[in-house]
Amino acid sequence: MADDRVAVAVPVEPDVRRFRRDFGDLKDLDRHAPATRPTSGRPSRLIPTAIGLALTAALAALPRAVHAADGDGADIDTAHDTSEEVVVVANRAPLPLSQVGSSVTVLTAAQIKDSQQVFIADLLAMTPGINYSRSGGVGTVTQLNIRGAETDQTLVLIDGVQINDPSAPGGGFDFANLLTGDTARIEILRGAHSTLYGSQAIGGVVSITTAPPASEPSAALSVEGGSHRSGLVTGSVGSAVGASTFRLAGQHFQTGGIADFDPAFG
Repeated sequence: MADDRVAVAVPVEPDVRRFRRDFGDLKDLDRHAPATRPTSGRPSRLIPTAIGLALTAALAALPRAVHAADGDGADIDTAHDTSEEVVVVANRAPLPLSQVGSSVTVLTAAQIKDSQQVFIADLLAMTPGINYSRSGGVGTVTQLNIRGAETDQTLVLIDGVQINDPSAPGGGFDFANLLTGDTARIEILRGAHSTLYGSQAIGGVVSITTAPPASEPSAALSVEGGSHRSGLVTGSVGSAVGASTFRLAGQHFQTGGIADFDPAFG
């Protein structure tokens, strides 16, 4: 039986030479191919790049999400780099904040001034994990809670001296009359640290540092007034006498408040 198939010669050599002239050798094909060429089922190089960018963005947002989840939210700007900030409250010894394993917030003098808060309790409530309860208007009993702990489980220090009231029920501190005047720094330590500070530090520790005395004679006076017969007076004076320095500062706030009933109704 005769074979009817016919062999056809295809001149492919000129096409190969033309391909190499235009694009070079086959091993250099990726160098000339566009980045968006079809992949024929193989994974594109753009996919790992996109995944890497997405993971980088997610990891960058993670610290902010954890920070916000620690409380009701922080209104104080703490965006500046505090990794080399030295804190004492965490270990009762100077240590860079980047080496502290506990949850610590540091409020500097500039942040305290920018907050324009009069009462320490209002200032602390702007940081994560802290809230307070007040039995009435300003000047009434004010109790602070850290991460839901009882008020007598928060230790308060001013210049390293414990000021919790032992005569109060449970030994808690009343923040009613503690003002922000002449406060240079506040360190807030969250979580139980009874090993370092005793049984009153189950909720946390609030360490307040006042402004240091100046080596040169200095004096300052500030008077403010507002509605409802409100007024705020802040003053300080300091100097150096020989090898000794001193500083005297005070702040007074008063207000008529808002009446429970309109005077028009008697």
